Amino acid sequence: MKAEDKLNLGEFYKELRLARGIKQKEVARDGLSVSQLSKFETGQSMLSADKLLIAIEGIHMTFEEFGYALYNYQKPLFVREAEKINELFQAQDKQGLINLKEKYKQSDTCSFLNYAIVKNILYILDGSSELASGEERERVTHYLYSIEDWTNYELYVFGNTIPFLSDEDIVFLGKEFLPKVVLYGELPDMRRKVKQILINLISEFVDRDIYYYVDYFAEKLQNILTYQDIFEQILLTFLKMCADYKMSKLALAELEAYVKGLEILNNPELLTILKLRIMNLNRDKND
Repeated sequence: MKAEDKLNLGEFYKELRLARGIKQKEVARDGLSVSQLSKFETGQSMLSADKLLIAIEGIHMTFEEFGYALYNYQKPLFVREAEKINELFQAQDKQGLINLKEKYKQSDTCSFLNYAIVKNILYILDGSSELASGEERERVTHYLYSIEDWTNYELYVFGNTIPFLSDEDIVFLGKEFLPKVVLYGELPDMRRKVKQILINLISEFVDRDIYYYVDYFAEKLQNILTYQDIFEQILLTFLKMCADYKMSKLALAELEAYVKGLEILNNPELLTILKLRIMNLNRDKND
């Protein structure tokens, strides 16, 4: 880190500390003295990682909040890219996605993963675009296999490539991803994304008629749901009912009645998604 960066980081920390009305002596504790903090804020020295964490905790912020403020309150690059991809998909902007795909057509790993995701989203959009090749899918799975401890980024990649992986790869990665997120799994955002991916896995296994793993991952999800996870519980119940319907264990009227009962939530977008799912299920079953 350059000298001006040292000064900037220390000054930035000082601005946050003063804005929060906290004195240096209130931050200081075992492992971090007032003198060390003062030298850091004036750019005379840097703090080691453990001391910096103490300093951040001393102004009642998390490391994530501090980093977010440090980078001018911008989300990480991959999150901004994911939001751009989703925005184009929701707008059904095929040309925009094609332009984005060409932008990502590079050899580095991150660009390639975005390229594969956009390529597959284009296929979903109209069915006429080329699906990711076997070689490309293999490169995606190899990347996910190779990372021992998954972060939000790996969850993003996995969650957006599930529909295009083989049955074997989905089962293997589905089983592997829970142990891989243990290191960061207690972070609230990670817990939320883990639940989303489990929902996606269950949905995919319903579509593929692999009912053993519908039950397997439903149990995994149920074990981590709390009373606050109402939305996830609704989707889990719905997907299990979809599986029962496809196996002729449940009448269509019961599935429709469940969705109708959700009208009380006043969430038309959710109702539209669930009704469309029922329509597609009924069509596929009668074909």
